[in-house]
Amino acid sequence: MTHALLSFEHDQGEGFFETVDIDFPALIDKAIRLSHRHTLTLGVRYLDLLHVAAALLAKSRQFLTFDERQARLAGSVGLDVRP
Repeated sequence: MTHALLSFEHDQGEGFFETVDIDFPALIDKAIRLSHRHTLTLGVRYLDLLHVAAALLAKSRQFLTFDERQARLAGSVGLDVRP
């Protein structure tokens, strides 16, 4: 295992991360609504929409990404974006 994976597993065991079940039809609906509002202005892709929609449905407070378009989308819907 790589160091990053071992570190993640340790942090998960310490309670820093949790697994969240996402309702797939709700995810698709949320992504479609985000698409209608933001795709033309931000140029986001469908995977960006799905990731941000999942974060919103999971009631995430922070959103970690290095992708600029994804970061703009997440920030525009109120998520605290961190690189």
